[in-house]
Amino acid sequence: MILGTRGRTGISRFLLGSIGQEMFHFVSCPVLTIGPLSLGAARQIELKKVLFATDLSPESAAAIPYVLMPATTWNAEIDVLHVCSSANCQCQSRMRELRCRMEDLANGEAPLVVRYHVLQGPPSPTVLNFAMQEKEDLVVLGLENHRSLYGGPSFSHAYEIVRQARCPVLSVSSASSANGQMHGQLAMSQKGRSTVELP
Repeated sequence: MILGTRGRTGISRFLLGSIGQEMFHFVSCPVLTIGPLSLGAARQIELKKVLFATDLSPESAAAIPYVLMPATTWNAEIDVLHVCSSANCQCQSRMRELRCRMEDLANGEAPLVVRYHVLQGPPSPTVLNFAMQEKEDLVVLGLENHRSLYGGPSFSHAYEIVRQARCPVLSVSSASSANGQMHGQLAMSQKGRSTVELP
């Protein structure tokens, strides 16, 4: 599903609601959201760099096939980012586990350019600043309907990333892991091309 959002905040969001935020709760398929600051994605998305912002939870692993697809199909570079709340967490060991899982799912494809990062800071601003500084073309989030990304109120961090990102954001629910056909079909139809054209 492709969705545009105005990124409402404060009282306007309280009174009028946000379809984009509601999608996090009720839609199980991946949702590509184009926010108000994604001005360059009006007609096509060029995928040269992809940011996978993960809290390293088992649920976030559902997004891995969608992260790998631009790399295996269009040779996009991948940045995997985890924002750590403290210096004492076990982020590095969990990141190594994620790296092994991504390498297994890549299944011997041509060498991929994947960089792994662990940063400390507030989740949403850290992800947004990283995506802007690294000029990412797409941010991928792995979500779960009953658990908030990086903790906090349900979907609050995910919604802030979608609302303020300067590139499109692909939100993948853990329920999407049961249906892997979409990313494979898209990969075949776009093979050899570096852009995804939007209708």
